[in-house]
Formats: sequence, C-alpha cells, structure tokens
Amino acid sequence: MKIVFHHVPRTAGTSLRWVIEANYPAKERIETYEPERAATNSDWAVEYYAKLSWLQRRRARIFLGHTAGGFIRAVKPPVMGITVLRHSVDHVLSVYHHARTHPDREDKWPLANLIQKEELSLEDIYGRLAGEIEQREQELWPLRQLFNLQLRSLMVCCPGDRQIPILTGGEGAAGDESLDLLVNTLEQHFLVGFQACYAQSVRMFANEFGWHAVPDVHANPTSARPKADDISSELRQLIEHHNQLDIALYNRMWEKFGERNLAAA
Repeated sequence: MKIVFHHVPRTAGTSLRWVIEANYPAKERIETYEPERAATNSDWAVEYYAKLSWLQRRRARIFLGHTAGGFIRAVKPPVMGITVLRHSVDHVLSVYHHARTHPDREDKWPLANLIQKEELSLEDIYGRLAGEIEQREQELWPLRQLFNLQLRSLMVCCPGDRQIPILTGGEGAAGDESLDLLVNTLEQHFLVGFQACYAQSVRMFANEFGWHAVPDVHANPTSARPKADDISSELRQLIEHHNQLDIALYNRMWEKFGERNLAAA
C-alpha cells in the first residue's frame, strides 16, 4: 500500500515528517513542499504523477507535502492518506505567532511579511480587516491562512475546483458543501490524527503501516506564544466566528477517529 501524507501547516506535521523519514529512504519518498504551489484541487497531482518516471512511481511508497493530498486521487490503489488536525483556536494562535516571530522567513512567507510589515495584531485581522480581504485581494490575500486554513489546505484532496470564500457571517452554503465533501473524502480515504494526542496518533499510524522507527521528536515549537486559555474571551470569539468550518471539521473528524487515536498504545 502506498501512503499520502497531507501536511497541514502547524499541526505537528514536521515532527511526523521526521518519523516518516526514519522509516522510508529518500528514494521511496516523493515530497512536494514547493512554497509556490497553490493547488486548490487534485488535478495538479494527477499531472505531476503522470510526469514521474516508471522507476519513480514503482519505488515510491509515500507522498508527502503541504499539497500532497491530491495524490490520493492520482495514485493507483491501494493507497491511504494520513493527516493531522489541530483545534482551531490553538491552530490560529500557532500560525499567527509563527509568522509574527520569524523575520528570517519574511521574504519567503507572504503572511509573515504582511504581519510584520504592517504590525498586524489578531484583533486587527479579525476586526477591521476581515471584511476587506476579498475586496483587497491583491494586498491582503496572505491573511486567508488565518481563516479556516485546515479546510482550505485539505480541499486539495477533493475533486473539482472549490475556492473557499472568507466567511465572516457564518459558514454559508459554499462552506457547508465543501465541508461535507471533505469529510466524506477523509472518512473514505484517510486516517486522521490529532495534535492534541500526537503520540497516540503517531502510534496509530505506526500500527497501521508497520513503522518500526518512531523517534520522540517535536519540531518548530512556539512555546512563548499565548495558549488558547490565555487570550481574552472577545478574541477567542472572533477567532471561532471566522473559523467555523475548521471547528466543524475538527469535531466531525474527532467523532470518527478520536477513539481510535486514544486507543493506540
């Protein structure tokens, strides 16, 4: 069986990537971490896979990257996807503070560049700017990463081209349809882990795929950032209001996979 690891940013994915690298040599891995790739559906993966040589396709045992989920529809079965989700408020805080405190990535990461250049707080983003992002798309598009990023990222696993709007007044029909499509795709083709029980999630993956090397490592921590319990109730409500799809995705996936994660030993 081949594996597809869709790495949602800031969900302990780099730590899981190290586990994967400990179990699969480079010739067995196809990595798609190009920062310029902005896939919104699985079509790009079908084209990418078709361009691989016969030997590359034969050797490949795992596909991984921030847009790798598209391979779930490109690779001939049997194939299974894996990904890790994070509670939405905690995820937003992690993405924001990682962007705000990493000036060395300013030129390569548009979100970090915008936040640092304009000295934007989360209150700025979810308050005065939220309703302007779609109208000022050319200037503010990087802020989309703070609005339902986990769902946006994982939509690459689904057929069709679905652009998720900035939803400032609830989920809306477009968001509901995309959420249902993604949940159906994940339930059929993926094992889903959770950052909140990372060790158990890794053990679940290891049990499923026969991984023997499971190093206990954690990459890219942002220990200085505030936790979800540290922020004001007003800010928490703003984050939740603008990330309703991610919250619903997390809750529905926990209903499906939570017990299996916690039971992994």
